[in-house]
Amino acid sequence: MNLCLRNTLIIILCLFSSFTIADCNAQLRAITYSSGGDQYQVFGQHVNGLTQQYSLIIEGGDQRSCPLFLVIEPAVFPWALINHDNKRLEFDLEFKHNQVRQDSSKVIVDFSGENERISTQFSIRYPADQVVASGQYQGRLKFTLTANPHELNQYYDKEELTLQVAVVNTMKLSLYGIAGQYYRWDLGDLTQSGIRTNAPNLYIQSTEDFYVEVSSLNKGNLRHHSGQSKWDIPYQLLINSKVMNLHQVSSKQGYRLQPDGIKIPIEVEVPSVTQQRAGEYRDSVEIMITPTLGSY
Repeated sequence: MNLCLRNTLIIILCLFSSFTIADCNAQLRAITYSSGGDQYQVFGQHVNGLTQQYSLIIEGGDQRSCPLFLVIEPAVFPWALINHDNKRLEFDLEFKHNQVRQDSSKVIVDFSGENERISTQFSIRYPADQVVASGQYQGRLKFTLTANPHELNQYYDKEELTLQVAVVNTMKLSLYGIAGQYYRWDLGDLTQSGIRTNAPNLYIQSTEDFYVEVSSLNKGNLRHHSGQSKWDIPYQLLINSKVMNLHQVSSKQGYRLQPDGIKIPIEVEVPSVTQQRAGEYRDSVEIMITPTLGSY
């Protein structure tokens, strides 16, 4: 049997679920600082010089039926705080949520399908080893709750978070290529006068102007191991090719801030030595860096 339908009526039933911004009415109830501090350590030992923890609460509406996205954008500079000279302290965001997308301009977190009250955490991380001067750095983050993360003219709610971080004055002194704070410098045969240059360089990093300050246990003399001062051999210590006066309590040189780091050579000049008692001669020299407190 052949069945031929001359006129066919096809009925398509479509079920629409509609919503408006007003129906969902989600709100940012709180963006709260939790922990981490506000001081950035330029020469720290960790991956991040500072990590700040925040908590965030969203309430209202029904996320199970309303699309809900949180869009976070920097209000001024792309992912950076700035100081009075417009120098940048960069940061990034880590959100404690699975549905996160991030690009160079914003972070998008998808909360669609979740409960009416959402509590989550995020971190603001300032990577270590940023070469920045000391002082206050400020910026803002914009938080926008919306149904469409690519169209922010319509939104449920929005807030701004002010960020402020202090880069503290920090100085770091080491001997370049040497571990530890002590170094035994062998000056060799003292019957041969001249300049000894075989010591490692000083390596200094500082976010403020500083002094290199030097003091000598024997006031610029190499003393015989017997401890008798009558056999003292005077010598000169040169820092950055400049003679330091070791006869006083301390001698110092001033330098401008060096956040990138600076290598400074150390040299010792010994005189021609004759008719001295045989043995080992030594001195102990302490080198330190101190802030200039404004000028030098």
